This record gives sequence, structure tokens and C-alpha cells, in this order.
Amino acid sequence: MRELDLPRGPEREIVHGARDRTYILRGSETRTLSTVGAFRLVSVRDLRDHHGGPADPRSGDLRHLREQGLIRTEQLAGHRDPVIVLTKDGRDLLESHRRERVLDRHRDDRQKHQQEFYAGLKKPRELEHDVQVYRAYLREAKRLADRGARIDRVVLDYASSSATTSGGSTNAIGIATMRMAALIANTRRQPFDGRQRSGPC
Repeated sequence: MRELDLPRGPEREIVHGARDRTYILRGSETRTLSTVGAFRLVSVRDLRDHHGGPADPRSGDLRHLREQGLIRTEQLAGHRDPVIVLTKDGRDLLESHRRERVLDRHRDDRQKHQQEFYAGLKKPRELEHDVQVYRAYLREAKRLADRGARIDRVVLDYASSSATTSGGSTNAIGIATMRMAALIANTRRQPFDGRQRSGPC
């Protein structure tokens, strides 16, 4: 969320998007958009509303975002809780409100160091695993924060999804570990302020 020029406070503000569209957002909704965009999809039960309680797709932030066409609720087979994904408009809003960042040495490499955002459901065979990725991130983020690290961005490495165990079956835990390696590589040491952050942006 640090690299986004979008509302961060508790009050809703008018935000101008692409194609002359106007939205109304508050900080908790910005966090939801950036978190869902970074992780492709997030289970509703893993998200928090503006008051810090469990998010509800029928009310609060999620309903407000859905009514503005920025997110979509999907029901995955075998899951009681729906998942949230960005719409194309949701991703476009994030992309159009990036803060300009100048790197110390390689200005032309700026895009390589930006958080990537995703819209819609991708790779249907991997949806079951993707539901678990954000939870794995939260566990690892807490461990890193306890060591004084700050997470700048998350890189989802779909190439690693072909990893298999010696028996030939997909090793979901191993895949998650490999994906988290990119996350760990993009941390910087800094004093921990005691607050838990829900997303990398």
C-alpha cells in the first residue's frame, strides 16, 4: 500500500480512476484492494473490515467495493467461504495510482521492483493452493516482522507450481515455500513498530 496514492485514513474520499471513472474509498478498502490484487485471490475469512472485524461480502467494505465494480466474489467448489478477486477495473485503479519511485542506481528498472497486481481467476487447477498462499504469507510476515524486516512486495512464482515430490505428486507445501523465498528476498531490516500489516503494499 505504500506505493499507492490512494486513501489511507478512516474516512471515504473521492478517487478518480481510468476512463474518467470516479470511486469512493477509505484506507481499509485500499488495503483490501492491494492485498487481493497482490495475491490473485483471498478467502473472505482472511480479510478484515474497516473496524477490524471479519469481512462480510454482504456488507461493509466488501459490499462497497463490489458495488463499485472493483472486486468480484467467487465460490470455489469444496469451500464454504467465498474468495475475493479484483476485476479489471480494480486492477486498473491500483495501476493508475502508483506513486513514482526512483531507484538509487537503475531508474529504468523501476517496474521490476513494483508490486504486481492481478485480476480475475487464473490457472483453475491451482485455485485450491492459491487460497492457502495468503495464509502462508501472514505466518511468514509475522515471523519476519518479529525480526525487524519490512516486506516491500510479494512475488508469486507460478513457475514453481510444477514442483513435485519424489513420489511424483505435487507438493503444495514445497510450492508455498518456494513462493515465499521471493518474498523473503524482498525485505529490508527496520525497527518493528508492533503493528501487524495485512498486506505487502
